[in-house]
Amino acid sequence: MGRTLLRMLCSHISDRPPAAWTLTTIEPGIIRLQCDTDTAPLWGNISHSGNFVCATVSANGPIGLDVEYVDRTRDMAVLLRSVTGHHDQQLPETPEGQYRLWTLFEAYCKATSGILEFPIPDQLLTLAQLPFQGPAFLFLNERHIVLRSLQIGDYSISVCQAL
Repeated sequence: MGRTLLRMLCSHISDRPPAAWTLTTIEPGIIRLQCDTDTAPLWGNISHSGNFVCATVSANGPIGLDVEYVDRTRDMAVLLRSVTGHHDQQLPETPEGQYRLWTLFEAYCKATSGILEFPIPDQLLTLAQLPFQGPAFLFLNERHIVLRSLQIGDYSISVCQAL
């Protein structure tokens, strides 16, 4: 489903049919899309949680995407403490904030290396505690990063683009 959605997005922005686009996994989580030698490659990412599927494309290089169902019965703080080393008072207090932190982290990793690299950067901890709003611009690990988070119903979604 996610690959079909990526092809449809590429078709929409290029006026080429979805079937014309080929997907190549460059590194885990990093997808390059190419139509033909006359078309500049695009970069894409797919994420799903339960029955919810998301896809994104970019002409500017690898892009990361993560979606997670906010399960209020799961203690995300336990997972986050194990991968950050931070105490509860430094983690977001709400389940939405905790899942936002996780999706920001996973989207960031997908956009920059394709693999989860721990610990979670402190800048993402700070960002996850801010109210949901427009894109955030960070300078992280010697790279300019643009991040955006959304809360749609019970799903937390984050997108990251390294510039």
